[in-house]
Amino acid sequence: MYKDLKIICIICARGKSKGFPRKNIQKLKGKPLIIHTLEIAQKCDLIDDIVVSTDDDEIAQVLKNFGYDIPFKRPPELATDEISIYPVILHAIKWARQNWKKDWDLIIDLQVTSPYRLVEDIEKAIQILVENDHDNVFSVTLAPNNPYFNLVEKNKKGEIYISKDLKNPIFRRQDAPEVYAINGSIYIWKLKTFMKNQVLIDKNTGIYVMPRERSIDIDEEIDLRILECIMKE
Repeated sequence: MYKDLKIICIICARGKSKGFPRKNIQKLKGKPLIIHTLEIAQKCDLIDDIVVSTDDDEIAQVLKNFGYDIPFKRPPELATDEISIYPVILHAIKWARQNWKKDWDLIIDLQVTSPYRLVEDIEKAIQILVENDHDNVFSVTLAPNNPYFNLVEKNKKGEIYISKDLKNPIFRRQDAPEVYAINGSIYIWKLKTFMKNQVLIDKNTGIYVMPRERSIDIDEEIDLRILECIMKE
């Protein structure tokens, strides 16, 4: 059923990064970070087309060295610190429609900084969306901390209280409701839904749960080193 769908994958890679300079092309097991994401997209048989959106000449050259020529250069106004991912994806889709004279059923956005995903993760996320007729699905992992159990807040009086209080207090983590953290690895939308309204969560959103070891988001150099150790093992 879902194998008949036309799917386009968007990989967004901005050149600038305040916290971790040149983050998207840092080496992970000897290979630039962006190449890990590009190669897993290429290995997924369900993906028909891949577009990399970047504003950066060095990233473009890295991709070219691995056999991928970027189809366009992202406009500077879509590469600022303030811009969200939605107009970037929208720009890529409009470019692909106009220049490739194609259309698709689903959009997949794979985040470069969450590279440790498998082809089966992408396929299962697609399956969840199609079988449940969701408008969109994104990947998550079980949150390491839980607002019902060990996350606290401070009010204006300086009083400390549990973030989400339950009628009957709990004393064991396993008794708390499950909560999830968005891991940034996989985002999928129905194309018609995305073109109409670019939102992450609505009443018809689904999630795909990934294990924590495949959910590390590279935000600092220490994250890269941790992930490298996990992948080596």
